Amino acid sequence: MSGETKSVLNSIGILPDTSAWIDFFRGNNSKAANFLTESIQSDSSIFITGLIVTEILRGCTNERQSLKVLSSLRAFPFIEPIYPKTYIDAASLYRTARTKGLTIRSTVDCIIAALAIEHNIAVLHSDRDYKAIAKISKLQEV
Repeated sequence: MSGETKSVLNSIGILPDTSAWIDFFRGNNSKAANFLTESIQSDSSIFITGLIVTEILRGCTNERQSLKVLSSLRAFPFIEPIYPKTYIDAASLYRTARTKGLTIRSTVDCIIAALAIEHNIAVLHSDRDYKAIAKISKLQEV
């Protein structure tokens, strides 16, 4: 992690998307998983939210694995959407992208992006939806 990137992320924090967590838990050698590993080791501000927890746990193969993963995720501060603001902002992100000719495939990604924008934190991901959302919004991405 570059010094400049590390400094910025320590001040704003990151919200790793499901794609980053899945690569991390599977031990994949992806850019997102490696960045997440370095962020955890350097005690960066890492946040989690309910939609991401749900998506991660949905992929677990059994209850034992689910409990182990959940135990790991509970170590990170939890951020909540603001009702109805987060959801209205998420819909606006989708519509704005669509009017600019960009296709967002996931409503969940719009909600996570809106949440990250509200909390001024960057989304760590390996997902094309966030790249599109960042083009039309203040979303910070890693």
